[in-house]
Amino acid sequence: MSFAKRLAVGLLASCFSFCIVSVAVLSAVNVVFGTPDALKDSLVDSRVYDSVAAGIVDQATTSTKKQQPQQKGNNSLDSKVAQDAMRKVITPQRLQGYAEQIVDGTYNWLEGNTDKPDYVVDLSTIKKDLGVSVGDSAVQRIQGLPICTQRQLSNMSFSNASPFTLPCRPPGINLKAERQKLINEVTRGEGALQDTTITADDTQSETGETPFERLFFIPTLFQWGKTLPLVLGLLAIASAIGIIFMQDSRRTGIKAVAKPLLATGVFLLIGIMLVSFLLSKAQFSSEPAESQHFQEALVALIRTLNTAFRNVLLVFAIVYTVLGAGGLIGLRLLKAKNNAIANHPEKPAPTRKDRPSPNKFN
Repeated sequence: MSFAKRLAVGLLASCFSFCIVSVAVLSAVNVVFGTPDALKDSLVDSRVYDSVAAGIVDQATTSTKKQQPQQKGNNSLDSKVAQDAMRKVITPQRLQGYAEQIVDGTYNWLEGNTDKPDYVVDLSTIKKDLGVSVGDSAVQRIQGLPICTQRQLSNMSFSNASPFTLPCRPPGINLKAERQKLINEVTRGEGALQDTTITADDTQSETGETPFERLFFIPTLFQWGKTLPLVLGLLAIASAIGIIFMQDSRRTGIKAVAKPLLATGVFLLIGIMLVSFLLSKAQFSSEPAESQHFQEALVALIRTLNTAFRNVLLVFAIVYTVLGAGGLIGLRLLKAKNNAIANHPEKPAPTRKDRPSPNKFN
């Protein structure tokens, strides 16, 4: 084989190895992240929304407890009441709805349909529902209290009284007005959810530039990434054909294709097992409860994504291993058969002339 031919075969072999690895990895990426529905399913399967909802409630409860000593006024909220209200309002189903709006809007940007993610998440209903829940809790508590006696009324300071700390129910108290007062306090109060609308513009930096403007090339890469597996797959097939037909013998060419297929399949299998082992050993750090919830959500999501990613790679690993091993085994069996034929050639059948003529005198 000439130098030019050996060089061409070497380049084709490198191209073939690169293509088969890239096809497997990019196909797995497309299955996991290629469509918004795939990502939504992963978020649901990993129960991320349950952990995040619990983390938000714990974080808000901790913040309420820290603020309580500084709260003044007759409507300061009890931390348990606030926690119960948030559990009723901040549900996994509600968070899922918000998250899927963001996912859909982001994929519109990735697919080139918009210049930036077009999601608009309205959080105003959360504040309203929180206020209603707190107001209903206050009314329910007051209704369950006994009527105040004259002595209790004389010792009670109504200026600092709270619906959640009253020892009795003052006669003539306007429950509807108290309920509305609490609703107004929650919906108009300072603190969390001051901005009740979330859009892509909220990610602007001090210069007024959003990350999506700096990462303007990501949609192009995303769209190319969805096409590349097909292109690289065709290129791998063309490289394999070139390797086989440029070798001195078809047997050598098939072996040159089968070996990288087998090596890639084994490499993928080892990588899958190694990553799965490392993720199984992932531990939560000793952080506050709310942080543990968020860590749990992140680890669960990573494990779910890894499972989907691993399943696709496993298919490619098995196919590559079977094709590579099958090709090498087939070549060995074919060689053994050819050797057996060469060592034990069949004796030719005698021709008509070689056969002795019958003795007519016998």
